[in-house]
Amino acid sequence: MQDFLCDEAFQNWVLHPDAASDAYWEQWMEQHPQQRPAIFQAKAFLRELRFVHHLPEEGTEEQSLKQVLLRIEEIERAPVTRPALIRRIFNMSLSGKIAAACLFVLLLAGYFLFIHPSRNEKPQQFATSFGKQQQLTLSDGSSVVLNANSSVTLKKPWSDNVPRELWLTGEAFFKVVHRNADSTQIREADRFLVHTDDLTVEVLGTAFNIRNRRGKTEVMLQQGKISVRFNDSSKAPVVLRPGDLLVYDPAEKEILQRTASPEKYVAWKEKKLLLEDPSVAAIIAYLEDNYGVTIRLDDPQLATRKIEGPILLDNLEDPLFILSTVLNIDIQRNDSLLIFKTKPTKH
Repeated sequence: MQDFLCDEAFQNWVLHPDAASDAYWEQWMEQHPQQRPAIFQAKAFLRELRFVHHLPEEGTEEQSLKQVLLRIEEIERAPVTRPALIRRIFNMSLSGKIAAACLFVLLLAGYFLFIHPSRNEKPQQFATSFGKQQQLTLSDGSSVVLNANSSVTLKKPWSDNVPRELWLTGEAFFKVVHRNADSTQIREADRFLVHTDDLTVEVLGTAFNIRNRRGKTEVMLQQGKISVRFNDSSKAPVVLRPGDLLVYDPAEKEILQRTASPEKYVAWKEKKLLLEDPSVAAIIAYLEDNYGVTIRLDDPQLATRKIEGPILLDNLEDPLFILSTVLNIDIQRNDSLLIFKTKPTKH
């Protein structure tokens, strides 16, 4: 872990991530999988560093100032010249020299890490482009799988004394680590909060999927127990149990809750599309959201047709091939615009 902490490129990646550095380090970890634990430990260490402000108690400022002035007078009465200081360093024991070197390194690291504490307060964002997924391990050990065209943002570094919070746009699967195994003694700081535009999902330790697309938020609970709070204060919080699906439409002020198959809602992690309502319209919506394309139908009746079974999502060409074969259509492409054209009937 020490080698990573001393690596300036690694420090910049952790404290100021961008797409290029994310890609570089992801590729590096694939080539050196045995180093993943050390990398995660080093990332967690750097993210947990804080600049602590100590406010003096009332009446201590004047006393501290007097002590500093007395110390300055002592130094002036017995100054240490530069040659004398150098001789002192060279006359140190080996352990003393090592201690002095370590102190210098710590002071230097402290300067770069803490002289501008606002650097550590810069929001961290992890984002995926169209057609790409990304797996993240957060500083507390929780994991997040980001679907395509999605992002999570941490507005400030996490600590053990405050709830863990992040903001989601798009779709992600979360597996949250417990901070406290005793469910009867839960502190505020033990909570894990995921915010979307319209609601907040609060968990203690569980696995769930959130999809925030097209003005709606869908929450699918796979394991554990979660509470969903709405930004609209007129809506009461809802508690979900495994197998529960909640769909919230703020425009219609509508909350739908029912049981569903968690496996279908998280199949995208395995690059498969499994829909409870496998209509062509639902498939098109998914492809548009995740691949950044626009799809038009020359025959509106195509939207109501169903395609049962899993659709592979290794790339956009896979679902397009299945759709063209099953629906017997031609797909005309013009940059990001796709037009589904019904083939003429053969006589």
